Order: sequence, then C-alpha cells, then structure tokens
Amino acid sequence: MSVSLEIRDLPPPKSRRRNAVKIDSASPDHAYVQLAELLRQRILSGDIAPRLPSLTDLTGETHLAVGTVRRAIEVLACERLVQRVPGRGTFVINSDSTGRRRDD
Repeated sequence: MSVSLEIRDLPPPKSRRRNAVKIDSASPDHAYVQLAELLRQRILSGDIAPRLPSLTDLTGETHLAVGTVRRAIEVLACERLVQRVPGRGTFVINSDSTGRRRDD
C-alpha cells in the first residue's frame, strides 16, 4: 500500500503568536520605528511582560532583518522601557506581576 501526500493536501501553518506584528512597507516611517512603536504599544497595554519575544521570534513575526529588530529594541532601551540582559533576553522595566507597566 502506497500513500501519496502532496503539499497542497497539508493544512496551512498556524501562526505561533496570536498578536502578529504588521509592518507597513508603504509607510514613510522606517521599519524599525514602526516596530518600536508597535512593541511600545504592546508593552504599555501589558500584552508583553515581563520579557520581550526573542530576536528569532520577532524576525519571524515581522519578516524583518535581525539588525532592524535590534535597532527597534535599542529605541525602547533608550526610552527605558526595556532592559537587555546578555544571554537572558530583553525585559520590560517596571512591570508588576500582572504585566502592567508601573509609573514611578
């Protein structure tokens, strides 16, 4: 008995994240600026806490280059929204246990 399976017979892949990040290629803003804004919104709303997704996850979600994603994270680090910890990840600064950002 032989089973033949073709690519068109397979279900489409499921998105790993429910909140996929969308970058507008027609926007006059650079991609890293758009990504920083989207991540900022998700941090402030509590969608991302206590840790940002990995560079691999973010590049897969956005289809952007690693350097572009790093630059967006650098913007957030300069704004003191996140802190990068080498070998561990990037963490939201001043988030409480519910993931909401606390104002000092």
